[in-house]
Amino acid sequence: MRRRNTTQKTVSTLLKTQCPENGLYSKLDKEERQHRWIDAMLLSKSFIVLCQFVVLVLCVGISCLFSWILYSVHENNLWFSHISTVEKEISFRTESGLYYSYMKHIISSKDNSAALHGLLYDNVTEYGRTINILERFNVFQEVVLGFIYRECAWLKQIHPMVFYVNVLFSLQSLIALSLTALTYVVSSSVIGALLCGVLITTHISDITRADQSPALRENWATPFYYTFLLATTCLFKQHSSKFCHIISTSIAFISCTLFCLFWQFNQFILLLTSLASFGLAVLDLVPSGKTCVILWAQWSSLFLCALMQFGNKFILGSLELSFVPTASIILMLLCKLNRKQFTIYIELVVSILAVCIALVFSVFVSFVLKRFLNASDDSHIVKFLWYKFFDGSEKLLRTDFDSNLYLCEQIFSPMPMSSLSTLALKGILIPYAFASSFLATVLVNLIRSTVRREGQRRFERPELAFLFAVNLVFCVLGLTTMRFKFFWISTSCVLTSAFLTDNSLYESIPPLNGRKVKILRFFVVTMLCSYVIGYNYQPIAKRVNTLTEFYDPDTVELIHFLNQNTPKNAVFTATMQVCAMIKLGTARTVTNHPHYENQWLRGRTSKAYQIYSRLPPQKIHAILQEMGTTYIVLEASICFQRGKEPQCKTKGVIDLHNGHLPEDLPEDIQLKNKHLKKVTIERFCKELFLLPDKFSQWFSIAFQNKTFRVYKVKY
Repeated sequence: MRRRNTTQKTVSTLLKTQCPENGLYSKLDKEERQHRWIDAMLLSKSFIVLCQFVVLVLCVGISCLFSWILYSVHENNLWFSHISTVEKEISFRTESGLYYSYMKHIISSKDNSAALHGLLYDNVTEYGRTINILERFNVFQEVVLGFIYRECAWLKQIHPMVFYVNVLFSLQSLIALSLTALTYVVSSSVIGALLCGVLITTHISDITRADQSPALRENWATPFYYTFLLATTCLFKQHSSKFCHIISTSIAFISCTLFCLFWQFNQFILLLTSLASFGLAVLDLVPSGKTCVILWAQWSSLFLCALMQFGNKFILGSLELSFVPTASIILMLLCKLNRKQFTIYIELVVSILAVCIALVFSVFVSFVLKRFLNASDDSHIVKFLWYKFFDGSEKLLRTDFDSNLYLCEQIFSPMPMSSLSTLALKGILIPYAFASSFLATVLVNLIRSTVRREGQRRFERPELAFLFAVNLVFCVLGLTTMRFKFFWISTSCVLTSAFLTDNSLYESIPPLNGRKVKILRFFVVTMLCSYVIGYNYQPIAKRVNTLTEFYDPDTVELIHFLNQNTPKNAVFTATMQVCAMIKLGTARTVTNHPHYENQWLRGRTSKAYQIYSRLPPQKIHAILQEMGTTYIVLEASICFQRGKEPQCKTKGVIDLHNGHLPEDLPEDIQLKNKHLKKVTIERFCKELFLLPDKFSQWFSIAFQNKTFRVYKVKY
């Protein structure tokens, strides 16, 4: 109530300065009165409500457009709603098919209890083991949608896969809604929200892969992460009420929990977010109290997720769960230090020591927890990071199977210059570079100046500092690993829009607070919008309007054959992608699959891939017997693969795992890798393709076409 009266009094004072005798206006020149009238209008409650309403309409409109583009591209590229069920299922490539198979299981079960029992005691996904699907995989979204589809009779008019992708594309609208609202929260500018909407819509292919692979876990999780960022930014914003703090913290916790439930790599993204906020709090750029609230909201969400996944060891041993308590204790100790007398050098040393101690102690606690829990499911990630960042030898070949599978994929490679050039042409990279450079300069100068003066370094815009720090860690992540570039590009759109349209950002810098600079910024925003829309409109329109149809007759023929000519208790060994497709399309048992976050499964997969090795056939037959395989599926595209580097072909990866030199290696690389053996044995799959009678005592051919060969394993 006191704030409302103050605002009304300010508006009244600015609108008219009255003389006490006659109530006439003071003698102000015309221009000054106009400026005061404009300031008064901007402060009025009705204008603020109007702006918020416009932003709400803008957010909803942009989010609907964002979702419609994704739906249209997916539908028109595949003609998804009209192709057959088998073709729909085949279009769910790689792990997408595995995840959707559990929704299909729920829908096809005779009752709810049977559906739930099949998930809790699954013996089809990994032959020879009974696993709890809800513990091992992040499939709560498929479980919920499966039971909704079962119980709602009116949904039976829609194909379950069409229902599934439509829910996903509707959820993608939350990305645009959250990012546009985040821009308005940071910049308090309707034009900023509009600019962000334009940027994320025109860079849609860099922000989400939902139109290409709908069932990927990140497509379900990232909308909730951006909602979490929005709530966190609202919490950091100054002069917000206690009620706003409660609402922001609640939304942050709920959205973070959903983010954790829907993606297995949640802990790593949360760890980066925690490092960003902790680093800012150590430098006293954001309030330590609010930082601790956000850290513990993340910790609670991740721990709750571990409980909901029946004590998932992959999460319980995570570095994030160890980091938050350590960081909170360090922040509490730093708050008790009298840092006002510290010089800038002492301050920097203290800050660096605090971050290092937090990381080292967190790693130690995480290591102890993993030993106690006997958890080693993330060991492949440690090896991946080691080989990616610390193994500098180019010609010395890696023999680790898991690391080679990751590092040979383009999406796990550093972002090439061609991608950066494309981003520059599309319009985001150059203004983002100016925005990040400007904010970095402001923060560095703030650190250098305030330490010497009063020891108070509290930035007046903690929400902007938080957004910049999060974007910075995602910039490093996106540049080093292409798969995660969507985090960088999405937050870059927000940061750039806020930089160009946030008036209060320039008020503290007199040279940039003039009328001419405001006009210049408005001109830049107008030109940027015009360029971005003009450059990207035709490519997006072409993607939306291109009408093609899913066509993969060889795979369709394979699935039809397996359904009609193999027993229901048959056990299949193939590549991870083909096994996922077989499980979804036929409900047959498989020996391996693409969800790789399990040490036992990784060992099983390296055995399964021996069908592409140069081991003796009798040894491969013994491995298949040990796994219980009754059929193997070979792919001609792998067995006769061309074009890639020899060590990065699938058959080259398995050769290195076996200590063999891959075929067609350059002479200088062969000389550098004398620890690897040259093998004269012909490749098993090639021999089986060309001379099947040679292996008739172990295998008999069951099916063949141009792409696949299916062989029955003789016992």
